[in-house]
Amino acid sequence: MYKSLLENDAAKVASKSIKRVVLILVCFYLIAVTLTLFGMDKFSLYGQYQGFVNGLYTTYATSFPFKEDCNTGTVDLEAVRFKRVRIPVINQTSPSNELELVLDRTTDIPYNDVLYNNEDKSKYFVYQPSGGMNNQRIELEAALLFANKLGRNLIVPMAGKHSSISAYMRLKPNELVPMDVIFDFKYISRDQFADIKLVPINMTLPDFIKQLRRKFPEDCSDRTFNRAATRDRVDNTACGTYGFLKAAKAQKAKRFLIYEGHFYCHYFRYPEQADASRYMRYNPILRSYTLLLLKNTFKAEGGKIRRFNAFHSRRGDYKNKLGYMQGYAKYQMKKKDFDTSVPMYIATEPTESIVGFDKIKKRFSTYFYRDLNQTLMKAFRNTFRSKTKSTINDMFGVIEQLIGTYAEKFQGTNISTFSKFIVFMRNNRNLLFPETASSEDDQFYRFNKSIRIKFIET
Repeated sequence: MYKSLLENDAAKVASKSIKRVVLILVCFYLIAVTLTLFGMDKFSLYGQYQGFVNGLYTTYATSFPFKEDCNTGTVDLEAVRFKRVRIPVINQTSPSNELELVLDRTTDIPYNDVLYNNEDKSKYFVYQPSGGMNNQRIELEAALLFANKLGRNLIVPMAGKHSSISAYMRLKPNELVPMDVIFDFKYISRDQFADIKLVPINMTLPDFIKQLRRKFPEDCSDRTFNRAATRDRVDNTACGTYGFLKAAKAQKAKRFLIYEGHFYCHYFRYPEQADASRYMRYNPILRSYTLLLLKNTFKAEGGKIRRFNAFHSRRGDYKNKLGYMQGYAKYQMKKKDFDTSVPMYIATEPTESIVGFDKIKKRFSTYFYRDLNQTLMKAFRNTFRSKTKSTINDMFGVIEQLIGTYAEKFQGTNISTFSKFIVFMRNNRNLLFPETASSEDDQFYRFNKSIRIKFIET
């Protein structure tokens, strides 16, 4: 009986504790909502709470003096070359002649060079990408830093459509694009990365690894590295990386260090990772193509580009059950002085039906991907016509990032690596989009003086 009474008392105490915790959380939530409604988004503690509540941040980057004539300066629009191609058209007896963008490679190193270059005896690091295009960019940054610290050259796998860790290894050739036509490898291979040979591949990663192990069975690492098993704690006495570096150095005798598994992680401190991001410049053809696209969409007198702002919305954040969030997005645009007379480009997942933007469309003249110059858009799609539709959409995300970088003002979702890299490029336009930055901009961007305000959508 005495034992039963004790058990009842313990149950009551536990019940009261749970109620107290729930009450505290409810109060905290009500305070958070109140602060949001009054626009008090300057509290850093509350900013952390916002991410905990529903993971939806919005980042607002500082606006820049809009340069209507920037595309007549350093940018060489003649660099954007097109060729006529015969595209098969359904329900027509003969194919049509359409334009295709000539997308040059940015390195002279042959694809899959290590498989055929018998004179090359240097050591290499091979990593596995996954996730969306921007996650794969972050993984490339981490791989560059690892290769640099390990004293190895780097094998760069192809960029794939948005996929999970295991799904990436099952992607087909029509779902992959070589990295050296997306990023400027010659620009990456400078300064601290000048001694790293970047070898892009144009085959699936499983096929490449299979051929590598078949040709060099004794030179390949005898195990793969799993992040869960190797990431332990920061070693402040060494080079500031995690246990993976130690595990990798344990097999330094192997010529090919092959990593298969989850590589999207923050192995390095922010200053190191951000320093690598400064070299992630897109192919100059893609940059020039973006300006040509804008010039023929937002037309102004004298062949210039009209002022416009940009907004990035993750699909699902502004439609269906979360559709009410667009009202707060509109409120923040008003609060941050987004001029309603200036058109708004909305970057979002390209779908046949764009919904959930009614409130924003009532306030701004909105443009979506389908409102861009269709002749140039067709040329872009034709360039990747051998790829799947989802892969082409992922590749067009690069163009939308450059559009967001050029815009006078930009607003995006802070949990999104897509939005974050736009903000990063805007803060470093002299490095990553030099065609849009003048000499007087250099000092501003070099010291990364931007204002980043976080708030929750309600």
